[in-house]
Amino acid sequence: MAPATPGIAVAIAAAAALLPATGRAWIYPEHRDIAISAIAKLSPADRAALDRLWADARSAIPGRLCESLDAGDQGSRPGCIDFAAWPALSGDHSCSPLHLTRDVLPSDWVLRVAAVGAGTKAALKKADGRVATLNAIASSNLALQRADAEYATRAGANNAHFLLPRVEGGGGEYVRASVGAGAPLNAMGLYVQYHLAALAAAAALASDPAADEGARAAQALAMLALEGYALHWLEDAFSAGHVVGTRARHGGLDRPPDHRLRRRESQAGRSRARFCRGVPQLDPARPGAAARRPARRRRRILRPRIFRHVRL
Repeated sequence: MAPATPGIAVAIAAAAALLPATGRAWIYPEHRDIAISAIAKLSPADRAALDRLWADARSAIPGRLCESLDAGDQGSRPGCIDFAAWPALSGDHSCSPLHLTRDVLPSDWVLRVAAVGAGTKAALKKADGRVATLNAIASSNLALQRADAEYATRAGANNAHFLLPRVEGGGGEYVRASVGAGAPLNAMGLYVQYHLAALAAAAALASDPAADEGARAAQALAMLALEGYALHWLEDAFSAGHVVGTRARHGGLDRPPDHRLRRRESQAGRSRARFCRGVPQLDPARPGAAARRPARRRRRILRPRIFRHVRL
């Protein structure tokens, strides 16, 4: 089986850049719509490869995953979860690819989250002004908290969705800084790490597929979960709210955070660890090394050991 090529990442970036943006983060239906647009832009060969992986992965969670990667309009009560929804569920409603596939996708509440997303999209279409839009988003957040009991806690103690301030240099220098030794947790760095892990998993699946059908399904599911997670961070990198949030928190693009901000982010990091231990986190006290507790979990979830020193 040929692994999917990285074409979907380029399509995601193009789709995210074309969406109308305000100064806030993407919400569930927007994450899903970006992924649907990106899948539609894939070449026939890339789409066929992704379809084959999806067909294998569906049997790992019987009855929950949609027949199509991008199920389109599912009405007000979605009956299944498509791959386009995985970037929406990653990070915001799960803490790691393993958590997504083991606990979130098979759960009863994930369809309620999807229903909230569908309802929010419909409400935003009807909104006739700023107040109505804000009310729809506020109502959506309350509904998501009812559906996913850890939603607010996960969001309130997670700095990973934000970009690092861009001080100087081009895109290549910025990406290297995002994954460099001592870099704080950030959206671009996590995209690079998860995407590299997905490519490694896809290569392993293509070169040495499991003989057992169930094991192949588990391999495909794990690989797609890694890429779904990567796409969440890539989409966040094009969210005006996450760029503005980084600037505001750092007091400007060229000024590092002061000691009060460092203390707050350290406290948030400790709180977040209770809920998201599986997300890779760089430890500023040990440049180039991963934080101790997440590292053990990360190596099990992201088996390719390529994260200790990411070189571009």
